[in-house]
Amino acid sequence: KAKAIVPSLLIWIKRREPIREMPPLGCGICGNENCQRHRRGAINSGLQPWNDVLVPQTVDEAVSEFFELVLRDFVYEWYRQINDHEELVDEFRSNLQFIVASFVKRAKKIDIPKLVMSKLVQAGMAHLHVILTAREKNPHLEGDAFIGAVWREYGRD
Repeated sequence: KAKAIVPSLLIWIKRREPIREMPPLGCGICGNENCQRHRRGAINSGLQPWNDVLVPQTVDEAVSEFFELVLRDFVYEWYRQINDHEELVDEFRSNLQFIVASFVKRAKKIDIPKLVMSKLVQAGMAHLHVILTAREKNPHLEGDAFIGAVWREYGRD
């Protein structure tokens, strides 16, 4: 293990307030117990979004391996030069887990066929229309010149 060049100052930092484990009784945004405006379920389940996320073990292992590779290649590379404690890396790992679990929970709420049919097909058709219009107006252009014509056609609206 490499010796730390700068001593760890993280162990001297004390929290002023204890970390809340349980969400507040009322709305986390307005404080009203009977709030119908804000998404109370999202706020209350937001502390540990991975509790409701079930994935196959192979997927979990692959995601964990990916996290470890990211930490190895992008965090440990510079972090070991300034400190040899694991607290910051553990916090990164926890944040990555939180982000992925939150993303999975939100993605599970999406109606994929509806999204594809209502949004993606419409967007694809709009792009195709712009490209065909640019080709119709500029049949002789190729390569970068044609791409420039497409960009100009996008700017007309």
